[in-house]
Amino acid sequence: MCEYKKYINISSFYVEIIGKCNLKCVYCYNDSTANSNAKIPLETIDKIIKYCKNNQIPIIEVSGGEPLLHEDFAQIMDHIYMSGRKARLVSNATFFPKQLHILEKYNPTIQTTLDGYNADINDKQRGEKSFEKILSGIECLLNSKYDGKLIVRHNISLNNRVYIREFVEFMYRLGIRNILFETINHMGRALENDGIIFDKGIFIKEYFETKELIDELREKYRDMDLQGIYDPVSTCGYFDIYHRKKTDISIRVDVNGDIFPCQFMDKKEMAIGNIYESSIEEIILNSRYEEFISMIGQRKKSERMMCNKCILYNYCNGGCPARAIMRCGDIMKTDGYCNLRKGILAKKIRSMDT
Repeated sequence: MCEYKKYINISSFYVEIIGKCNLKCVYCYNDSTANSNAKIPLETIDKIIKYCKNNQIPIIEVSGGEPLLHEDFAQIMDHIYMSGRKARLVSNATFFPKQLHILEKYNPTIQTTLDGYNADINDKQRGEKSFEKILSGIECLLNSKYDGKLIVRHNISLNNRVYIREFVEFMYRLGIRNILFETINHMGRALENDGIIFDKGIFIKEYFETKELIDELREKYRDMDLQGIYDPVSTCGYFDIYHRKKTDISIRVDVNGDIFPCQFMDKKEMAIGNIYESSIEEIILNSRYEEFISMIGQRKKSERMMCNKCILYNYCNGGCPARAIMRCGDIMKTDGYCNLRKGILAKKIRSMDT
């Protein structure tokens, strides 16, 4: 049995129910395409729902691909809510009109993505004519009886960074009140289109400019929830679990049935099991999961991390393990944001002196 079990609080399952997608975003971390036939069958999804019910896990995040393309989407939503769980839907919005009756019935929290305030900006990242299709889906939802929380994600890139103010103003006029700002991850198709990746190189100045702009817009639009970009100082939840602190985490199930301890890990060697080979109960309690947590807890001591002489040794833990794999190809190295963390610390110290 995993010795850390009592410190692991699984707050959600992130389930990629289908690999097929009608869009082809240049940065898709799953490399989803219109030709993919991969999907998780309803009976397997029911096993996940049952596990969540039996273990009081309240949220099932339904993603893809484009989840609304799954032939059993309506039944999946029915089964989630019949079990007493709630769904969080990650969708590109283009099929909202076709599945509107289900969205109105359950009012799940929905996250969709729009990367610009016009087609010229958005379509460079999300594909030709995607702006028109996504906007049509969002407007359909806003004009319906849907009464859930709609979050629009905005992936900041080198293409659209200078238009953040215009994007927020456009969202406000549209009636959107929840925006999630993220940077593009170093995985999937983004590796083939890395010219758009905002944080590819040293970007301390750009990071602070962007963060300060979002803070300014948050002050201006006080009735909006503007969630800021990645905080490189935050601690991985598994580091806290290693040190025996009860911590919320989310488990990822990919379209092939592989289970990962984190949504941002996609390398096969990081999977802790497969839902078609073992039960979820066995996977959560197995030695691979325990070994993963131990590895996270001991990262900072690794010679490959080169942290022991750093002035921030007691301040950070080498950053996000998943981003270390993305950016450096090695979980036992730092995540590549060391200079940025030092810049954040330096700015905090300067602010204390003023």
